[in-house]
Amino acid sequence: MTRKRKVKLDPSKFLSPVKIRVNLVLASLYISGYEILKTSIIDSVKNTVVARVDGEVREDLLSYQSEIGGTAYGHVLGRPGAAQPSQPAIAAYEGTLGIKYDVRDETGLMPSCLWLEKQGVFDQDAVQLVRQIRQHRNEISHELPSILVGQGYELKLEHLEDMEQILNHVEIWRFHEAFTNDPRIKEYVEDEGLILDQVRPGRVVVFDVLMSSVRGFLEEIEKDLAKGG
Repeated sequence: MTRKRKVKLDPSKFLSPVKIRVNLVLASLYISGYEILKTSIIDSVKNTVVARVDGEVREDLLSYQSEIGGTAYGHVLGRPGAAQPSQPAIAAYEGTLGIKYDVRDETGLMPSCLWLEKQGVFDQDAVQLVRQIRQHRNEISHELPSILVGQGYELKLEHLEDMEQILNHVEIWRFHEAFTNDPRIKEYVEDEGLILDQVRPGRVVVFDVLMSSVRGFLEEIEKDLAKGG
């Protein structure tokens, strides 16, 4: 069991309702961003391994949105993806990653990152960065009171931009894999005359909204402070 550090109160924090409110909101946004990234990494690996075996992307992958018109692929195709992967696909996933197919929590994150490294999608620095992002998420979750009022406990907001970059990289790679492995997606992209590199995956759009919320919130706080609020 990890021993928690002793917390020394920081008067500049606990005497400032504004700072407490800011850190509460930003902590929530950090955890939300982490969950988006974690799910993206796990599902991207899962769907890619399955598609390479079955030749068809699972239904939950068909949620990409085009930058042109914002059309969801699953609806346009009119043909849902495979509801369940084949047993050989499940066996390939479990044998390659060493985890159960239905794992979606923390257990699946790092094995998925290591698989992406073997595929050349991640390098060692990216894998280490995901570890650091996860560690800080755990610090926020388990030591939130210390972050709110303790000395030496600060939110690492730079990791939000790290998450954004990693998510973009993974989701675009994931779509290219789907384009390669599922002829339905390839047919749709070609028939619609879409430019592959202009297709924006749904999770990227969601994360863009989250980052806009972070920036907008910080701008509002700066304005309030400038007014003496």
